[in-house]
Amino acid sequence: MAVKSSNKLLPIIVGALVLVVFLVFSKKSGDSDISTLEAFPPTGSPEADTPADTIRTLTATVAELKRNNDKLSGEAKKLLSQQEQVESNVLQKLRGQIQADNLANNSALNVPYESLLSKYNQLEQQIGSIGSSDIPVGVGLDEFSMSEDEWIEPVSSSPDEDEKFKFPTGFQNNSSEKGFLDGIPSKLSSPESDTVPRYTVPRNSTLIGSLTMTALIGRVPTDGTVEDPYPFKVIVGKDNLAANGLQIPGIQSMIFSGKAIGDWTLSCVRGEMDSVTYVFEDGTIKTLSSDDGSLNSGGNSEKDSSSLAWISDERGIPCVSGKAISNATSFLLARVAAKGFEAGAKAVADAETTTTVSNVTGAAATNITGSAVKNAGYETLSGGASELGEWLQDRQSQTYDVIYVDPAVKVALHITVELPIDYETKGRRLTYGNQTKAFYSATLD
Repeated sequence: MAVKSSNKLLPIIVGALVLVVFLVFSKKSGDSDISTLEAFPPTGSPEADTPADTIRTLTATVAELKRNNDKLSGEAKKLLSQQEQVESNVLQKLRGQIQADNLANNSALNVPYESLLSKYNQLEQQIGSIGSSDIPVGVGLDEFSMSEDEWIEPVSSSPDEDEKFKFPTGFQNNSSEKGFLDGIPSKLSSPESDTVPRYTVPRNSTLIGSLTMTALIGRVPTDGTVEDPYPFKVIVGKDNLAANGLQIPGIQSMIFSGKAIGDWTLSCVRGEMDSVTYVFEDGTIKTLSSDDGSLNSGGNSEKDSSSLAWISDERGIPCVSGKAISNATSFLLARVAAKGFEAGAKAVADAETTTTVSNVTGAAATNITGSAVKNAGYETLSGGASELGEWLQDRQSQTYDVIYVDPAVKVALHITVELPIDYETKGRRLTYGNQTKAFYSATLD
């Protein structure tokens, strides 16, 4: 039994020894690996900017932006200064032109030159005693403190342009001092003239695509004349041909008005336009008429004509086809019936009478030999029929035949005189609300 017990403990003891040996070798192997890794030199870290480098970079960037900003600010100030200088030069030139216009149209120009020069010298001395620093800007005296060497020419100026702003030669030739009237303030007025040309509708222009706004009622002439013809209106379309293939822009929606005349043979209506109205975008009204002298405005050499234009249909026929309207048939029937009834009643009444002729005097005498009542009745009927015929004749003299064309028909307007569409600065407007003065008066006390 003892031998069996020892045999059971032996495997356990051997297994424990093997485990201890294994653990010892494992620990040594691990220490060897760690010592091996520690023997290798450490790897270097990747290169990167330090906080100091970042701060220096940001500082350089901000400095560059500041330099650019200062440069742009300087250029802006320089441009603003140039703009102010240009505006100042233009205002000075404009003031000189206005003064020249006012002086040219003022009766005060008849004052002797010596008197004007004396007053100018006195005024110049007074201004010199005050000092240039005390002269307020913008009252017209700035140029007194400017010498000839300090004069700054305006941008894009030319000798021709400068000549426009000079005073009449009658003043300049009598003075040895250049611009002796420059700077004398006067009441400012609008630099624009009262009439500014905008559009021109040449003679023989064709305004295609126009539309009739009213019906065309053409009275047929009686004995070659038309009394009280009917008016009509036409609105201009957008296709407006001048000549040489050129169109006339901007005159769409002009309103023409004229008179219509009927042609019974061709059953059409002819139209003559005698006035036209154009309204600008700001409400200013421009009207041209053939009978009020408006065609001679704005330097137009055209003489007043009986018409401004005539109309044709889209095919170019100078007479717009329409519907013939007449009461001739009803009038003739009524007239024939009245005359026939008059003749029949007269014949029946005469049948109740006898007419005798005297052999001595030759005078005729009519006596009632039949029924007096019947004779009287038919005489009355004959007289009534005669009155009816006369009334129909008088009524017919007040009627007329017409040719009728419905409204909204496309027509073409053929211009017979030149139409100057000028903008009048002092002209009438549709409305005067929110109007402001474009120019102000400046005088020297």
